[in-house]
Amino acid sequence: MPRRKRTSTPQRTMNAVATTTLPATLPTTSLPKCLIINPFHSGSHKHFIDTLTTYLHKHALTPPPMVYSLPGKKWHWRLLCSATHFAEILPTTPSTFNNKQGTLFTTSLLNLADLVALRPDLNKRTKILYFHENQFEYPESQGAIQQQQQSVSPTLKSRAASKQKWSEYGWAQIMSCLVADRVLFNSNHNRATFLKGVQQLIASIPTSSRPPSTVLDRIKSKSEILFYPIAVPQQLSSWSSSPLPSKSPLHVVWNHRWEYDKGPLELLTFMRRWAHQSKYTLILSIVGVQYPDRPSVFDTIENEFWHNPQSSSSLTLRHFGSIETVADYHQLLFNADVVLSTAKHEFFGVAIGEGVMCGCVPLCPNALSYPELYPKSCLYNTENQMFKQIKSYTSNVERFRTTTALNVLKEINVEQYTMKCLGEKYVKVLGFGGGGGGAGGGRGGGRDGSG
Repeated sequence: MPRRKRTSTPQRTMNAVATTTLPATLPTTSLPKCLIINPFHSGSHKHFIDTLTTYLHKHALTPPPMVYSLPGKKWHWRLLCSATHFAEILPTTPSTFNNKQGTLFTTSLLNLADLVALRPDLNKRTKILYFHENQFEYPESQGAIQQQQQSVSPTLKSRAASKQKWSEYGWAQIMSCLVADRVLFNSNHNRATFLKGVQQLIASIPTSSRPPSTVLDRIKSKSEILFYPIAVPQQLSSWSSSPLPSKSPLHVVWNHRWEYDKGPLELLTFMRRWAHQSKYTLILSIVGVQYPDRPSVFDTIENEFWHNPQSSSSLTLRHFGSIETVADYHQLLFNADVVLSTAKHEFFGVAIGEGVMCGCVPLCPNALSYPELYPKSCLYNTENQMFKQIKSYTSNVERFRTTTALNVLKEINVEQYTMKCLGEKYVKVLGFGGGGGGAGGGRGGGRDGSG
């Protein structure tokens, strides 16, 4: 991918179909071909639906889908309870309707089995279930871990409650899969960890109550991989091939949710080591969505580096916090060299994909979804390897920008994560295409992914 001018200022349009409530009963000819349900309409979940509906609108595919959503809050309650809400507002499907006439597309934070039980008429549609994430692979929250460590008997109450909680959420997703006609995952890592979780949960159930052994095979047979579509900045086509100024320091961006599973402790460890051991100058920007109860490690970073910029001559923290607009966010990425992940948990990695889309070289753990998305030159096995890789880049920034970055980015087929490549696949999934065609395709001969 060519490098870009520092003056580029991207804009992003999101002509999303608004959440709509229809009368309970409509004539068959007036029913939307596709119903889209998004129980957690926020962040990447919202961007996902926005990207799909924008593409359908741009290509004038009619009738347009009707989107039904709830705000992105309290995901666990959305998974357990949102079916009752949508059962009340979705239009009734007449008995004359058949699954060739329409689809029901929903993300995995809806209990699809509950919805179909409450609304049997929806069985007339082809039911598509899309997994942004699965509940078996989610790590425990830091608060739960601390509670276990402080407990007099950490192997008892807190762990038992945690296991029961995740089993309940996981079982809800198993039931949704059994009801769905097609089950889509945004990466092979997501699919593999979900299927492993299904197997483990079923094995843990007492023999007298254990479900049939065919449950896992039934889910496997209907599961596919379909990348999460990353929105392309409007001015992508106008980027110049001229590199960033060779004498300016290397600029690394860490652009993830400010939560423990994204590895902020590892980020702090890297920063401290760089500040004390490296002779090379590095610019670092830490951006991302924050929550009121953000991990205390970010307070430490803020105090040590943001409020005390003279603490290190080799590490400069250029940005720390949220970014107000998408245009400003893209501008930051355009003017950076490397997009960094220290994640302990990732089903796809939308943030890294956005950085690559803007011309950054990704540097990620050799784990989770990353190996199926990026070449080995972008992966590290240990924190020490990560440190050495960035040190290598900074030792000759001019060579990195004029040669290394261009060669690495040539290895990455960034278009596979965009609607340019994914659009027709989603059109068919949503029921607007001519039928047929799987959801596959990806880097390295057929592996797909998406989050």
